Amino acid sequence: MKKPALTLIQSEQGIITVDFLFAFVLVMGFAMLMFSLALTLTVVEITQYITFASARTYYGSHIAPPAQENLATMKFAELTSNKVFGPLYSNGWFSVEQPPSIGDLSKLFPGYQPRDAQDPNLFWGVGTGFVARMLDFKIPFYGSTTSEGDGSGDGFSTFIASYLGREVTTNECINFSRERWKAIRRLSVNGAVGYATNTSEDGYVTLTDNGC
Repeated sequence: MKKPALTLIQSEQGIITVDFLFAFVLVMGFAMLMFSLALTLTVVEITQYITFASARTYYGSHIAPPAQENLATMKFAELTSNKVFGPLYSNGWFSVEQPPSIGDLSKLFPGYQPRDAQDPNLFWGVGTGFVARMLDFKIPFYGSTTSEGDGSGDGFSTFIASYLGREVTTNECINFSRERWKAIRRLSVNGAVGYATNTSEDGYVTLTDNGC
C-alpha cells in the first residue's frame, strides 16, 4: 500500500502568540534591568548623603579624636537603621559596611595618597563599602548580569565616601600650645637673656581660644 505524501501545514494560527510571548519576555527583562539600575543609582546617592552627614559630624571639634570618630559612627548607624533608609539595607538587595571607615582614608587606598606631602589631610572623612546585590540576576534570553552567575552580587561593589577633613580637638590644641612653649624656651637669643631664663614649663598655663 502506498503511503500518502507529507503535506506542509498551511495554517499559521497561533504564531503571533509565540511572537508576543518572546517579545514580552525581552521587554520585561529590559524593564527589570532598567528598574534595577535606577533603584541602585538612587540608593547610591542616599548612601553618599549618609557618608556626608557622618563626615560632617566627624568634622566638628571635640575633646579628643576618638570622640569625633564615635560621633561619626553613631550618626552613620542612626541613618542606616532608621525607618526611612533602614529597609534599603536590610532587604538583601543592598548592603553597606558596618561600622564605616573613619579618618585618614588614604591609608586604605594607596591611590588616594596626596602628591603633595604638605597637604596630608586631603582624604579625611567617612567612607563605606557598598554592595548592590540587586544587579546580580538572570534574565531569559539575555543571560546573567555576571559571569559567575552565583547570585552573590559581590561583583557589584564600590567604595562611597565623603571628605570634609577634621577640626583640631581640644586635647590636640592644648598639647600643641604646650609644645610651642617648650620650643620657645629652646630658642637661642643673641645679645639678650634667653627665654628659658627665669621661666619654667611647670608654671605655664595653656589657654586656648580655638586658635589652633
